[in-house]
Amino acid sequence: MQIGDCYLDIGKGELIRRANNEVWILPRAELHVLSQLSQHLDSTISKKQLRGDELLSPALTDASVTRAVFMLRSFLGPQDEAHIQTVKGQGYQMLSHLPNHRQAPILPATYIKHTTGVISALLVYLTLYVIYQPSQELSSTTPPLTQFTLASTLGPVELLLFSSSKTNNALLLEQANIIKPVLTECQLAYWRKVYMSLSHDSQVLNVTLTGNIEGHAQVRNLKITDRRQDKQFISAQWLNEVRLCEKA
Repeated sequence: MQIGDCYLDIGKGELIRRANNEVWILPRAELHVLSQLSQHLDSTISKKQLRGDELLSPALTDASVTRAVFMLRSFLGPQDEAHIQTVKGQGYQMLSHLPNHRQAPILPATYIKHTTGVISALLVYLTLYVIYQPSQELSSTTPPLTQFTLASTLGPVELLLFSSSKTNNALLLEQANIIKPVLTECQLAYWRKVYMSLSHDSQVLNVTLTGNIEGHAQVRNLKITDRRQDKQFISAQWLNEVRLCEKA
């Protein structure tokens, strides 16, 4: 299915940007939300349906749906993000066609400004979400934000840890300590922000990396599932397979 300049392959769970053949393997939340929207073009889909209350186990939360929509719009880019419309008080809608008065191509400087605003908005949203969710409050020993400087001329990378409960803070911090030196040693470390969080049952580690290359936003989402009692999400084999220092 064509969405502006991108192509959605539901069967493979991929969203492809045709301009540069960039492939985004959609995470669970983004795939479900985009599938529902694409199957009901030009119709309003309620948040209940987008949460997958009757289709997914466990169902998504409202916050997961909101974040999924945000990440999908970010990948579509400023030219095509309007395909996903917010219907206030009801849910979301995907437009099969945008109005004829689509804005002219954005100049590089404007595009960079837009991209910076998008990433900043995501940081603000995630930070507020953690602060104002009492059931997901971080412990006093694990701050919600850890910042370190890469061994690169491209500037600092912020590592943000978000915990769903006080019980998995130690596990999340342990995984962060494993990934920090890898990012620090990247010679092509264009990632500017890295978000890490654990699922409520501590069985899924989510890693989202965002950055910018020559004015083009880069987003990469990774998920690791480990149902063992002694969890070891990030391993040397996994790091070798995902190649964090390469393009998304």
